[in-house]
Amino acid sequence: MSWQRHQDMTQLATRDFFERKYVRGGRTLNDLAAETGFNRSLLAKAARANGITLKKGKAPIVDDPAWLRDQYYKQRRSTSEIAEELGTTQMTVNRVLHQFGFTPRPSGVHSSPQMMSRLDGRLSPDTRAVDGGLQGWERLHRFQIAMAFPTLSAAARHLGINPATLVTQFQRLENDIGASLFHRSTSGKPQQPTKRGRRLLDYLTKEHIRNHMARSVPSHELARLSDHEEAGAREQFPRPRRPISPFNDIPVARLRISTAMLALLNDLLAHPDDECYGALILTRIRRDPSNIYEQLKRLQAAGWITSRIEDDESWNSRATPGRGPGRRRTYYRPTPAGQDAALHETARVAAKPPRHRGKRKEGESNPAQHQRDRKRQHSSR
Repeated sequence: MSWQRHQDMTQLATRDFFERKYVRGGRTLNDLAAETGFNRSLLAKAARANGITLKKGKAPIVDDPAWLRDQYYKQRRSTSEIAEELGTTQMTVNRVLHQFGFTPRPSGVHSSPQMMSRLDGRLSPDTRAVDGGLQGWERLHRFQIAMAFPTLSAAARHLGINPATLVTQFQRLENDIGASLFHRSTSGKPQQPTKRGRRLLDYLTKEHIRNHMARSVPSHELARLSDHEEAGAREQFPRPRRPISPFNDIPVARLRISTAMLALLNDLLAHPDDECYGALILTRIRRDPSNIYEQLKRLQAAGWITSRIEDDESWNSRATPGRGPGRRRTYYRPTPAGQDAALHETARVAAKPPRHRGKRKEGESNPAQHQRDRKRQHSSR
């Protein structure tokens, strides 16, 4: 296809074509490229092959070396920004820098507009460590918002993002600064900024720092900070759970029984003498893998089950011909005390009355029951 396209261009881009369009018509190679759909460099190559002298580009517009030195070195502007302001190309600005004898900045973070640091002496060391990084000011702004909420989950729910996103961003923030910025929330205590974090939040409220933040964060987002703080003040911190009372005669730690934990316990009780590995349990109970493996860790830490790593003979016997055996399995088996605890908890859950979504007052109609009665009457007719 590339060869065929080159042949088509050769038939079109003849000497007569360039004489008529380029020399006498005053069209540029860019104009011809837009008209024909062929690449500018290919047209230039064809013009030279036909003996057409290419026109020289426009003379550099930049004729003030003092201004260029100030923009490039002191203001730390990139050549693309300077070219956009002057209405010329970036290559033209680079050529003028070479003509004036200016030493170019190193490539990479020293020249990228998103990474260059434009600081003044009033910035704190913490903001100085974050400024210049990709999305650094956005992470600082989100840190302001999150600290108005009692938990990261509540802040993420308010912002409409995944809580793991906030965790990753704040870990990056703490790595840049080199210190912990807040204490994570626990079951009985909301999250709180550390002394370093409170000092950073104070800095972020200053006017000149907000001006720096406005270069990376949209103005409408900065204007909504007070709304975020009001939403955080209305957010209720979840009440801590009551501690679980221990077993009286079973020597294992007692755990909270969730739906996933109950399904896992029922499966272990159904196979008390078998060694089960994670994938086998998943095929039997069909639950979320990450949840099940987390529950297995909790059961082992509490003494309900034991585990062992697959031995070499079994591991190598599962190897696919021509490939390795893969990861070793971890086999789990309930302990005697764990079986007693599982029987106790499953029986306790089974004895509980079914939970209703809401209580109705005496004499209040049940819409679902009313609809079922109407269907029954209709079918009897």
